[in-house]
Amino acid sequence: MVRDIDVVVIGAGQAGLATSWRLTARGVAHVVLDANRVGSTWLTRRWDSFRLVSPDHLNELPGGGPVGPDPDAFPPAADFVAYLERYAASFGAPVEVGVRVSRVTRDGDMGFRLQTSTGPIRARSVVVATGAFGDPVVPAIAATLPARITQLTTDDYRSPAALPPGGVLVVGSGQSGCQIADELARAGREAWLAVGRWGWVPRRPWGYDQMDWRRDMGDFARIVGDIDLPVLDYPFTPMARWGTADFHLGVVADSGVRLVGRLLGVDGERLTLATDVPDRIADADAFATAFLARVHAFGSARGQDLGAAPPIVSCWEDRAPLEAVPALDLAAAGVSTVIWSTGYRHDFSWLDLPGALAATGAPLQRAGCSTRVPGLAFVGLHRMWAGGSGTVLGVGADAVHVADTIADHLAGVPGAWPG
Repeated sequence: MVRDIDVVVIGAGQAGLATSWRLTARGVAHVVLDANRVGSTWLTRRWDSFRLVSPDHLNELPGGGPVGPDPDAFPPAADFVAYLERYAASFGAPVEVGVRVSRVTRDGDMGFRLQTSTGPIRARSVVVATGAFGDPVVPAIAATLPARITQLTTDDYRSPAALPPGGVLVVGSGQSGCQIADELARAGREAWLAVGRWGWVPRRPWGYDQMDWRRDMGDFARIVGDIDLPVLDYPFTPMARWGTADFHLGVVADSGVRLVGRLLGVDGERLTLATDVPDRIADADAFATAFLARVHAFGSARGQDLGAAPPIVSCWEDRAPLEAVPALDLAAAGVSTVIWSTGYRHDFSWLDLPGALAATGAPLQRAGCSTRVPGLAFVGLHRMWAGGSGTVLGVGADAVHVADTIADHLAGVPGAWPG
């Protein structure tokens, strides 16, 4: 039997729930479907010690109130999921868990037909809120590693104790890769980190959290989406870690992690590596210095007394020069595990909707609303529209906009849906 529902929201994370909150406020009949449970990816695709890198006063969803008692706390994943569950209950979100959507097609009468694990659904509108990250990307070179090597992605990693005995090579120096490598070394594991493109920012310049500065400067509201050439790649994010201390490659090295260059090739047990780590560190320091200069100019312009010009920072100050390592013998180094922290990419091929996707596989949309398929919308994607679209901080505004557009569209308001 086919169910008829005005709006189906796919995904019960922060994006889907914020959309549901606004649809509820607008009186729009809808359902929120999730293949697992509310906020499941925070529990199933994060390591055990994971915490959000944004303080709780930046994690509140529309109408949700405080995440916890301390607005400056950085919540563990389980605490944030508990917040999402309270949030859903607060407005009676019509969430149905354990329902997987496998295909969405056009339907002549209602607009859309969804094939789900519990049967078909027809809907007038569909909101895709399946998460900001998509699936982890593992480069093709992974297939050439020795068969004895255990290979994981950051989604698979849970804790140092859960890995096989031996050393660990983490490939990729974004926030996840650096945090995992740091944790491994502090747990007494031999750890290497293959450094790629990265940048860092001080955590609390002039006593104010870097994310508060970025919010105030408009970074999260800045339009970054490209209507004509949308992309799916996970964007560059300046490195930070939860807490008040700076986090960069110097901190990672101090914990005992051995820094090496990008992985260029594999020949049996021998890895060929780039020798450009000092250059990458210099680039990252320049990024941090430029950020401080921008903060200083912004704060001064709005009348804050920030004192002298920003200091020149270096994450490698007072540390020994890095030794170039052109190769790494996995067997000789005792490496038994490689963890790939090499980004994410979405796969929307299950949206069987002609015109919905660009050649890149990314949705053709404006502020979350499909420009080719009226009634189809997206919430919570990185680079979807604004700089904060894929963050907890920014998803609420996008969700409200999408829900309002849908409500007006279903009510027949002329010109409600963007062309």
